[in-house]
Amino acid sequence: MFRRIRFLAYLLLASVQILICHSAAADQVICNISRCAQSSWSVPGLPGLGPAIKNWDQGEIWSYIEDILQVAGLERNFELVETVEVDNAAALIANNRRILAYNPNWIKQIAHTQKWHMYGVLSHEIGHHLQGHTLLPGGSRPSTELEADKYAGFVLANLGATEDQAVSFWLTLPLFATATHPGQAERVAAVRAGWLRGMKRRPPPVVTPTIPRGPYLLPYSADRRLVAADLEGFSPAMLRIARNEIFARHGYIFKSEDLRRYFAGQPWYTERSRDVSLNAIESANVAFIQAREAGRGGESAAEGVIFAHSSDVLLTRSEVERLSLGQRRLARNEIFARHGYIFSDPSLAAHFGAMRWYRPLTKAVELTAIEQRNVNLIRSME
Repeated sequence: MFRRIRFLAYLLLASVQILICHSAAADQVICNISRCAQSSWSVPGLPGLGPAIKNWDQGEIWSYIEDILQVAGLERNFELVETVEVDNAAALIANNRRILAYNPNWIKQIAHTQKWHMYGVLSHEIGHHLQGHTLLPGGSRPSTELEADKYAGFVLANLGATEDQAVSFWLTLPLFATATHPGQAERVAAVRAGWLRGMKRRPPPVVTPTIPRGPYLLPYSADRRLVAADLEGFSPAMLRIARNEIFARHGYIFKSEDLRRYFAGQPWYTERSRDVSLNAIESANVAFIQAREAGRGGESAAEGVIFAHSSDVLLTRSEVERLSLGQRRLARNEIFARHGYIFSDPSLAAHFGAMRWYRPLTKAVELTAIEQRNVNLIRSME
C-alpha cells in the first residue's frame, strides 16, 4: 500500500491535480486522472530500487520543511528523498517507511519563483503524513484532500501569508471535481477555513518593546549607582546589551558583530574609538551588571548569536537588511533555538549544536509576541 501525489509541470499549473493511488501489487504505481502506470522508483535504501540523485542541495527544501514543522510543533515522521522518478512531489509509504519524495529540478524552479506555492504544496503533503492519510487503504479521496488543504491553510497563516497568498496555489487547480478530488471552489474554501483558524492562533500585534525605557535601556547608568530593581525583567542577552550600552554612549567601537548591529541601529550611537574612559559610577555599574550576568550564563549566553536581543526587543527592517539571506535564516531560527527547539533540518541542527548555550529539548515551543513578530519580520525578508 502506498500514497502517490502527482503534480503536472509547474508551467502547466492550471491543470495540476493532487492524487493518491493504492495498489496491492509489489511495484510502485504512478497515477494521474486517466491511468495508473507501473514504474520503478529511485528511493535510497529501499530493496530493489535504484540510487537517488543528488543534484540540488537538500538544504533548500529543508528550509521550507523546517518552517512548516515549527508551526506544527510535531516531530518529523517521514524521510526526505530526491528522485527524478517523481514529476514534482509525492507522499507515500514504501517498505513501511514514510517518504516525502520530490523532483529537485521542479522544486528548484518553484522555490525561487513562488514562495507561497512552495509552502502550500509541501504543507499539503506533509499534512497527509502528519494526519495519517498515507496509512489509509483505497487511495485518494475527497475528504482527506480537504483535510490536507485545511491543514495547509493553517500552516500558511502561521507562516505570515495573507489570505490571497494562502489560496494562490489552489486557484490554479482544476475547476471540476473528480471521484478522488474536490473541485477548485471546495478546496479553496478548505484552505480559507484553515487560514482563518491559523489567524486566530497568531499573537496580537505588538507596538512597543517589553522594556520601553526611551533611547537608552539604562538612562541613569552614568549618573547614579544601579540597584537590582533597575535590572528587573532583563534577560541574559539584555543584561549584556545594557552593560555594553555604557561603553556605547562613549562611542566605543565593538568587535562583537551582534553588538555592532544592535548599536548601529540606535540613533544616538556614533562610533569613535576603542579607547574610552568611564567615570567611577559607570565602572561600578559595569561591574554590577556583569555580576548579574555571571549568575545567568554570562557571555556564553550570547555566544554565536546574530541578534542577542531578538527575544526582548522588536527588530527593525534596517537591522535585518544588513544580513545576508543565509544569516537571516539563522537569525530567525536562533529565536527557536533559545527555547530548546529540536531542529529536523540537519544543517540547523549542526549549526546550533555547536553552540554551548543550546540545549535541544522539545518540538513544542511557545514564542512570545515579540519573538513571533521578529520571526515574521525576518521571514518576510528572506
